[in-house]
Amino acid sequence: MERLLSALLQFYAPLLAALAYGKMRGAVRETVDDLSKITLNCFLPVLLFASVYRRRLGATLQEAPFIMGAALFTIAASMAVGALLFRGDRELAYVSSFANAVYLPVPLAYVLWGPDAVSLIGFYALACSTTGNTLAPIMMGRSSLVVGLRRLAKYPPIYGIAAGLIAQLIGLELPEVVVESLLGVGSIATYLALIVLGLQASVVGMLVDADVAKVMGVRFVASPTLVCLLVGVVGSPSELATKVVLLESFMPPAVANVILANEFSSKPERVAKVVFGSTLAALAAIPAFLLALGI
Repeated sequence: MERLLSALLQFYAPLLAALAYGKMRGAVRETVDDLSKITLNCFLPVLLFASVYRRRLGATLQEAPFIMGAALFTIAASMAVGALLFRGDRELAYVSSFANAVYLPVPLAYVLWGPDAVSLIGFYALACSTTGNTLAPIMMGRSSLVVGLRRLAKYPPIYGIAAGLIAQLIGLELPEVVVESLLGVGSIATYLALIVLGLQASVVGMLVDADVAKVMGVRFVASPTLVCLLVGVVGSPSELATKVVLLESFMPPAVANVILANEFSSKPERVAKVVFGSTLAALAAIPAFLLALGI
């Protein structure tokens, strides 16, 4: 309980500070964009590299397939449920399945379970981002698959994970002081991500309509339920892997959906409302979810 309370305090303190700042001063679009880019392009790849590098290779090879398989299962199941709820609306079914795999779970997992959990989240995010960026042009618009693959090639966290795996495979020995320094620098990503979310949340109200309610039903009810069933049927290679996939199953739609909608969708405002409304609801519901599962 004490660890959970500490995690929630470290989670909400920067988030609420950024939210208050944005409300008082007005969140500057350029500031949010710049913080997002420096988090995604600099600090997060460093954190993922160090987390993957320090994880035992045997554990990584055992857990990574389960984590990535669980991610793909969650995406497919959420999209199927979303398609039923939205009566074939591909765009909202897609948004229901492309969850926030990094910005929300990384800070919580890092505080609760340490860098090893971050490395597993990295593999989950790899599967999620690969699928999400590849399908976005098809599900949101009329662009080709090539467009999605090009976006994926520009996703820096992938290279942080790959570098960590390569370093393990070739037996690269880095001094412990270097690894700890990389972890310290990379941990900045966890707090920057929360600041970005707080600033983004400060420019919207609590937006709940039928679309938002249905997406929340997919993300906060159907997805965790189906993942619990998956773990119960196929098992899990470790307790930590179970905790990570359960945490990820409860995440709201990714903020990246808004960016993708601005590029591919004819109704980007609808996507923005769904993403921000469900994200704000998730921020309030996360403590109850963690307490209910005892993770």
